[in-house]
Amino acid sequence: MKAFEVIEACDNKNYMINLTHDFHKENPKFVLNCSYGILAARLMGLSYPNYLLYCQSKGGTIKGRVGFPYVVFKEKVKAEEICSRINSEWNKVKEKISNSIR
Repeated sequence: MKAFEVIEACDNKNYMINLTHDFHKENPKFVLNCSYGILAARLMGLSYPNYLLYCQSKGGTIKGRVGFPYVVFKEKVKAEEICSRINSEWNKVKEKISNSIR
């Protein structure tokens, strides 16, 4: 299962990395009281500010002057590259958890 996917942003001109509907269905008790980007950052072993900078270095634009900053991408392929890496890290964590339960 992919935990993250690339979606169109509200302005329909940019793309964002977001949690999938399947993730929410499989983890109904999962609540994050801030940006889901923080989960992506932690999966990649980065602080949230460093995650934002990493995404910016890969073609993303940091938005959100007031409130919580986030990243959008003009090119969907660039967002998909990062999303693929995040999903790879998610699968590693999910496998570790399932192995520890056995």
